[in-house]
Parts: sequence; structure tokens; C-alpha cells
Amino acid sequence: MRNYLEYEFKFFYDLPRGAEKAKGIRKAIDLALEEDDVQNALRLFYEYFTESVIYDDSYEAILAFPEYTALFEKHPEYWDKAYHELLWVYKWISGNCHEFYQISKEQIDSLLENYGSFCDRFNCNKKTYYKNICGILFAEGMDGEVNGVTFEQSYAHLNRMERDELSDCRACELDTKIKYVLFYHDDIERALSLARPLLTGAMHCTEVPHITYVNFSHYYLTKGDFTEAENYADRAWRLLYRDNAQIVSLAEYVGDILLSYAYSDIRKGLAVFKKSFPLCYNVKNGKMLWKYYYGVYHLMKQREFADKQYVKIVFPDRNADFINDENRYTTVQIKEYAYDKLKFLSDKFDERNGNTLFNDRLSVSYTAQE
Repeated sequence: MRNYLEYEFKFFYDLPRGAEKAKGIRKAIDLALEEDDVQNALRLFYEYFTESVIYDDSYEAILAFPEYTALFEKHPEYWDKAYHELLWVYKWISGNCHEFYQISKEQIDSLLENYGSFCDRFNCNKKTYYKNICGILFAEGMDGEVNGVTFEQSYAHLNRMERDELSDCRACELDTKIKYVLFYHDDIERALSLARPLLTGAMHCTEVPHITYVNFSHYYLTKGDFTEAENYADRAWRLLYRDNAQIVSLAEYVGDILLSYAYSDIRKGLAVFKKSFPLCYNVKNGKMLWKYYYGVYHLMKQREFADKQYVKIVFPDRNADFINDENRYTTVQIKEYAYDKLKFLSDKFDERNGNTLFNDRLSVSYTAQE
């Protein structure tokens, strides 16, 4: 049997994070499976999912998940060593699956139910199970249910249960709590107090405080405080700008940054758009893409109001009917392009979810406070 490091150095050691490294790991997995090296294949699968979920758009993870679980179930001799990593992947997939409109509500419920069963099977509590239900209902409509559980019920469980081996890092866990204090409880003072360790740098991780800044930016935008929205958008973008892989993996938050700049500083917004669009254009995660294009749409709408008529950019969609050799496009062309993408995704998600939530969001406008 090969040593794990042989796979790493041969296929993905020096590749950049994100899709490119994931492709290298996939080649290593294929070799391990070909050689019936199950132990290393299981470990490589975990690295593959980590790369796809944390540094890309989760699409490849969704596709590969059934193959991974089937390999695990077929080899109980490795369960003691591999179950912990499988549970983490189950946690990620069951929490992200709703972001793809192609996955039905029945499949989402099934994935969550199976994740809960795996938690029971390997003696883990269900704190992260209820966290995933909260996240799904928060995104898809808090008047619904997942596996018969409401948002209020899952939120109560989430707050009551103790941390365990499947818990997010403390920075991520605190960020989740702040998000619900902001948007569920509408309590900015408590949120700012809770966020102090994140905003001062005392606690941080791969994605935090990046997304914490974005959540504050979006909160202030909804309250009409465009100055504070811009302030937090600036801080978020400074962190994201350093890493192209994070721009892709956090594309939905880049969309929120664009949205804040649309109403605070369209010049900054255009700079973010030019940097991010070639990277985010290929994102396959529907929720990420919806939020990204929502930011683009509002940015172009505000540029149109400001009589900013043209954008110079190498447009990544070479099949768009307005492509030209000068790489000069009207603001209206890009606005309508973004709206068409939004409308397609809104119809798909609303059809899947059985409500009109995404289409309703298309008509939302933002007004500065008096």
C-alpha cells in the first residue's frame, strides 16, 4: 500500500487551493481505488470534500458524496478510523445541499435524516444537525419545516445543546450566533457586543471575520445606514481580495459586498465587480450565484441611475448576445444580463421550495435612513 504522502506529492501538494487542488486530489482518489487502497481512498475523499466545500462552490462534493458513503459502508473494517471524517462530510453536505435547486425537498429531508441517524449511530449529539436545519429554513423560508422540525424548534435545540466533536470552530460558531442575533432578533447592540472578539482579531479562522463583516454590512444596508454598510464592506473586501479561491468559495458574500457598494460607493463596487466576475462566473452553486448576481444587478441599476453608461471588462460569458471585440458594454446590458440569471434561479428555487421567496426578493429596494 502506498504511503499517503506519495499521493499528496504526486498529485496535489503544490496546487492552488480550490477547484484546481480538488482535481488533483480526485486523480489521487482514482489511483487509490484502482489499487484497492481503501484506507487512503477514504482519507483522500475527506481532503477532496474539504477542498470543494471550504475553497470552492461545493458542486464536486455534492456529486461525489454517494460514492464516498458507499465506499465507507462497504468497508466496516475502517469505520473506527474513518467515521469521524465521514460525519464531518455529512454535516457539510446536509447543510449545503439546499443551495442547489436541482436537489429536491425530499432529497434534502433525506440527507438531513441520514445525517441525524449517523450522529446517533456514532454517539454524537445533534447540535450541528439542528444548526443545518436552521440554516436551510433561514435561507428558504422560516415558515417551513425540515423533517417536521420548525425553525423555532431547531433554533432552541441549537442554543441548548453543548459543543461536541462535530461543532464548528469557536469563531464560526460565534459568527452563526451573531447572524441570528442580527437578522432573527434584530438586536444590533447585542450583536456588536458578541462580535468583539471577532472584530478585534482575537478570534478568527478561514472564513471569519470575513463573513462577519459582510453580515454587519448587510444588516446596516437593510436599515438604511449606507455609511456603516460601506465601512463593514470595506473591511470584508480587504480580507477577501487577498485570495482568489476565497472570492469563489464566498461568492455569495461578495454579492453582499457589491450590494452595499451599490448604495454607498458605486466606484468601489465596480472595482469589486471587475475583480470578482471572471472568478464567480463559473460558480455552480445556485444560492451563491443568486446572491452574487443580486449584488451585480443592484450595482448596475444604481450606476444606471447615476448615468454611468459603460463598463470596460473582458466579459467571461462569450456566448452573451452582446459580446464585442472592444470589451465595452453598457451598464444596462450587464444589468439585464444579471437580472435574467436572477430570474432563472428565482423560478427554480421557488418551484422547488413551494413559495415565492426568491422572486419576492427581486422587488426589494433599499432607501437611506432619514
